[in-house]
Amino acid sequence: MNENFQNARDLFVQGIEDSEAGRLVAAEAKFQSSLLLLPGRVSTLTNLAATLIKLGRPEAALGALDQALAVEADNPDAWFHRGVALGDLKRFEDALAAFARFLRLRPEHAGAWFRHGQTLQQLERHEQALPSYDKALAIDPSLALAWSNRGGILKDLQRPDEAAASFRQAITHGADAELNGYFLASVQAPGTGPAAPATAPAHYVQHLFDNYAETFDAHLVQVLHYQAHTALVRNLQGLHGDSFQHALDLGCGTGLCGPLVQPFTQHIDGVDLSPNMLAKGQSAQGLPAAGAGRRGGLPANNRPALRPGVGRGRVYLRRRPGAGISWRGQGHGQRRCILLFSRNAARRHRR
Repeated sequence: MNENFQNARDLFVQGIEDSEAGRLVAAEAKFQSSLLLLPGRVSTLTNLAATLIKLGRPEAALGALDQALAVEADNPDAWFHRGVALGDLKRFEDALAAFARFLRLRPEHAGAWFRHGQTLQQLERHEQALPSYDKALAIDPSLALAWSNRGGILKDLQRPDEAAASFRQAITHGADAELNGYFLASVQAPGTGPAAPATAPAHYVQHLFDNYAETFDAHLVQVLHYQAHTALVRNLQGLHGDSFQHALDLGCGTGLCGPLVQPFTQHIDGVDLSPNMLAKGQSAQGLPAAGAGRRGGLPANNRPALRPGVGRGRVYLRRRPGAGISWRGQGHGQRRCILLFSRNAARRHRR
């Protein structure tokens, strides 16, 4: 046996072991070294691509996959990983085509049908995604997220009984019970199941707005004609003649309200559950990043600082004539503030 081939094979096997153990950087190095000894080997290229995708480098993965497909045009693994990489790059039409090509080669692959349905939903073709999820579940009924996604589509199609059955299946097969219980409560007939939760799960809200971050401002203002932030500031103008010492923008999102509030306060902070919304606001407004969970250290330069909202506290509110609203939080003394609302979240402006 050729020595280069043997060494390349040994490096490939070590790369697989590293990948399965979660040592992704080491796995990439092994696959790259193997390819130096045996260039163009399709199995090495596809495993390298899978590793690069896990490392968050889908563009580099596409390069490896192009090489693999140049050698073996109908390699199923290459087409599957190509679909995943293109999806990560938000090239959803191309991703859909890649998964369709894979499914022509491997029509009984449940995971690919699931990815096909997900990609259709990313393209806002939700009803078309339903047959893809049905095919995935016919092959593997244990795909919990497929049940959950299916339930969401059926809910939107006004088919509540079928949606409820899907959400129950999702819970049975190990999907997030709190989240799917919340979905289930929205479609089940009154009195037929557990009481509806008072609020949406925090991680659901975070995920929802993380995915919404890139288009949030434009969609909110231009499509939904959102005006609460401007109405809020108009009301604030007549509330107090002097500027407030501090402002805390709870549920600040991308900071849409912050610049409008700045003239009325010496310092302003923003807090939100969604890291992507905060990152978008920091990028758009040139704001400093803030450490997770920080609540103090308000900036002295009157520029909003956007911070992740973590942890829970208890706040007691009461109205006092001539003094706005008083609040007392755990670990804090009583303070006078103004409580305002925008984007369904409270803004507390402390004096």
